Amino acid sequence: METALPTICVAIPTYLREEVLVATVEQVLSQNPAPDEVLIIDQSPAHLPATQRFLSQGHEHARFRWIRQDVPSLTKARNRALLESESDAVLYIDDDVVIPPGFVGAHAASMSRRNARAVCGPVLDSATEPLTHAKPKDLSKTAASGFRARPANTLRGFHTCAVAITVCKGVQQSQREGTTRTS
Repeated sequence: METALPTICVAIPTYLREEVLVATVEQVLSQNPAPDEVLIIDQSPAHLPATQRFLSQGHEHARFRWIRQDVPSLTKARNRALLESESDAVLYIDDDVVIPPGFVGAHAASMSRRNARAVCGPVLDSATEPLTHAKPKDLSKTAASGFRARPANTLRGFHTCAVAITVCKGVQQSQREGTTRTS
């Protein structure tokens, strides 16, 4: 059963990245269809001037939201993105990836096909050279049809990249307010 496409937030937790972060964010911003929201959860104590300027200007011009987090923790950064997002689904990506055209749209389409709670796709290493922390991971060989919707109860573990999850609005709102809902 196909449902309407969910609104998508792309969340990028980052720590101590410079040019590769800028390249990743630029790819996200050039997606067609574009994500409804882009959050950069930045745990870096400082950036080089060029990166700082890119992040400041992008935030000021509402291209994305740049959220500073003082204590580095990938788990806390992901949770922060989940709480800050106003979209139906949050698509987490690493801060050093190369994403293909249509990446965001493929996740949204996969989620709508079966009204899925979570969607994940493969993360492929570069075929030509080993990856290092300084080089982006190449996701360009990931076909849009490679994303599969799976029921939430069949997922094992947390896939660190190319994962989209449906946001439970009631839980999200109660977490923002510091309350707990029982219904």
